Amino acid sequence: MTTYLDFETHCTCSYDHLPFDFLTIDDCPLHARLLAPLLEDKPAIVGPVMCEDGKARPPWAATDPLTRLYYDTTWGVPGLSENEMFRALCFQVLQSGLSMRAVLRKFPALNRAFSDFDPYVVAQMTEADVEKMLDNPALIRNRTKLSAVITNAEATVAMRRDGTCLPELVWAYQPAIMPQPETMLDIPERTEESAALARDLKARGFTFIGPKSAWLFMQAAGVVNTHLQGSWRRDAGLRMTPLEF
Repeated sequence: MTTYLDFETHCTCSYDHLPFDFLTIDDCPLHARLLAPLLEDKPAIVGPVMCEDGKARPPWAATDPLTRLYYDTTWGVPGLSENEMFRALCFQVLQSGLSMRAVLRKFPALNRAFSDFDPYVVAQMTEADVEKMLDNPALIRNRTKLSAVITNAEATVAMRRDGTCLPELVWAYQPAIMPQPETMLDIPERTEESAALARDLKARGFTFIGPKSAWLFMQAAGVVNTHLQGSWRRDAGLRMTPLEF
């Protein structure tokens, strides 16, 4: 049985579930007994959720205050500057395998550790800096991810020296036809454009970004509009003031 459920809201175990991820209960025996009663009584939530403030949001942004703020102010806001685009890319790298809420909680500290994600500053960091960050419990202490941020900063700077920039590259892969999703089920896991972008980034020295993560990055950076039909952000002016950490 496959379902679509907000495990972060309803699962009380300590495991850091991906929010609203697909899960086959047979593949998760550890949590099957806990989740089974919820699956029997609660229908899957895949469409816009009307929140108490009168605004409809996707289910992943409807309950937790932090993810709601992120959705309202930052997610899907077009990244037009190099710093904005690099920050969005770093967020996706750091989020890989973790819930959005888990990364948002740590992002202020990560932002400070990586100098506001200025690629020109981050590109000068070394493995010694990574070692220091690994000792900081306020950060995501994953050597591969932290090193990937530095590697990707180096690639970003190298692109600029070659006469292009990260926003220019990413926006070149904007799909000609924007999706019109009514539910989360209408949003694919990857697209031809995201696969091509991932290949291009990899060829330019970027790491820890594949077709699926590139697609999530494109959505978060506002390169593609996957706001659900009926959600308040779908037709709102997308150029808003990003969340300041």
